[in-house]
Amino acid sequence: MAHFLEKRKRRAPEARDVAKRPAVDDSGAGQWSPVRFVPARWLVLLLSIVWALVSRGRISKLGVAGLVWSVTPRGLKFAAGGIALFATVVLLGAIAAMALLALQLT
Repeated sequence: MAHFLEKRKRRAPEARDVAKRPAVDDSGAGQWSPVRFVPARWLVLLLSIVWALVSRGRISKLGVAGLVWSVTPRGLKFAAGGIALFATVVLLGAIAAMALLALQLT
């Protein structure tokens, strides 16, 4: 059981993230390396807000929530999902308790 408590070994950053590798390598002159464009989250959010304001469309609460959700970090999304799951279980338990109470009273 002790091996579960040990920290995981992380991979080298250069093997994990292709976008951070240098585009030109001195050892292989004339060779191409893959480059992937990933826009910053704040830039996507800013452009979406500007587009909504310029196009004079109605901005709904759901649209704003969608924009915020698109830039939310992954850990916070997992926490929000856990809270929503907990609230659902509590709600279903309360409904089941009321149904049992109603059956007992009749």
